Amino acid sequence: MADILITGGTIITMDPNRRVIDDGAIALEADRIVAVGPREEVELSHKSDRVIDAAKNVILPGLIDGHGHAGHALMKTIGHGPAGMWGDIVDYVYAEGTDEEFWYADALLSSVDRLKNGTTCGVTYFGGGTMIMRTDKPVYADNHCDAVNQVGVREFIAVGPSNPPYPRKYVSWSSGASESEMVGFDQYLKTSEEIINTWHDKGSGRIQVSIMSPVINPSRAPYKDMSAKDIKDQSKRARDLAYKYDLIFTQDGHDTGTVEFAHRELEILGPKCLLSHSTGLTEEEINICSETDTKIAHNPSSGNSYPSRCPVPELLDSGVTVALGSDGSGPDMNYDMFRHMYVCMRQHRGEQRDGTYMPPGKVLEMATIDAAHALGLEDQIGSLEVGKKADLILIDMNKPHLYPLNMPVHRVVGFANGQDVDTVIVDGQVLMRNRILTVIDEQAVLERSQNVTELMLKRTGLHSKLEIQPGFWGSSKYPV
Repeated sequence: MADILITGGTIITMDPNRRVIDDGAIALEADRIVAVGPREEVELSHKSDRVIDAAKNVILPGLIDGHGHAGHALMKTIGHGPAGMWGDIVDYVYAEGTDEEFWYADALLSSVDRLKNGTTCGVTYFGGGTMIMRTDKPVYADNHCDAVNQVGVREFIAVGPSNPPYPRKYVSWSSGASESEMVGFDQYLKTSEEIINTWHDKGSGRIQVSIMSPVINPSRAPYKDMSAKDIKDQSKRARDLAYKYDLIFTQDGHDTGTVEFAHRELEILGPKCLLSHSTGLTEEEINICSETDTKIAHNPSSGNSYPSRCPVPELLDSGVTVALGSDGSGPDMNYDMFRHMYVCMRQHRGEQRDGTYMPPGKVLEMATIDAAHALGLEDQIGSLEVGKKADLILIDMNKPHLYPLNMPVHRVVGFANGQDVDTVIVDGQVLMRNRILTVIDEQAVLERSQNVTELMLKRTGLHSKLEIQPGFWGSSKYPV
């Protein structure tokens, strides 16, 4: 007997044949899918005491977010406007203004946000700004992972060294008072390995650890002041740590020339390498990604896409796997992957001056099965097939903006949003039904995040950065 039987919905399977099944049904046993097909066939062969009526719903694989950041959920829009201010604030707060509770509350809020938007798996850099990672001590990641595990979603937490120069100043607030420490490259790697040993493959396999290292542009600060030997040694040591445990290796912020440098000089690219943003890539760099089977995380809503474009059509035509990412959830990006699918379509059609680019089906692949492939989980998640993990979402189509009830793939990608997600199941567990969370108190999460944010603002003296910045009203751009 099935544990859960979902019947009567339109199933967008994302299987190899890309079947779309009207009036379909899915049977779940424990954490696996045991049947997918027409309703009459599945109901005949599988009975269950728990039946979910999916009439006027679309059933999709859980969405996958290829790139996001821990900490950002509590830093939305603070100081946002003038160039660079938000990133500088984030750098300061993450290194000197956060305690264990900050990272716990942020992870609860981010995981709930992703869940309610239909994202069941996401990559999360454990820090951000100009890439300040809170990997000075394991306790911060411990709190983060504990919160993610409680919510029940999947996550790849990316840990590793902050940008140089080293050592960097970090402040601990564990005792209630501030205690400073200078942290060097060796300590970053030591902490990262401790996080691997504590958390990798935990939570019934839902929590995965990946290793990141900073993107190197030898012509820019701080790398132009470093020796080639130090640059290569540090990059190799981070990559070797990922190799040692057979983990995804990822980098955030590639642009023109850095992919070629990473390949020719650092020799760190390969099939388990995921490069985020990757804007302004040359034709040679596109070929490098194809030849090395390096994966790309494209974040169309991110500010990184303003100076230059990620050549997604060219990458796809070269056989490169491209996952979609949110870059959420700050300063002004969110975790709604439906929004990012829409932006992806519009962005590349506008760049190409051609409305035939980025069909809805391809964009949906980038947020499901292609993203699963980028993370090495294509045999587990990303599509609704027998034997795969029971990670799926139901989208309530009984709404004016989603009618008429036809062309479901077009409707979902072009018109749906995260608020249309009605039900979320991960690992066979119903985490949300009728938009009500079943495993955690949503209001308590919200109140906790507010209290932690207020404490952080008091600790850092940043309340003034919540004020509207000059140029917000009545101007075509912020003053430089």
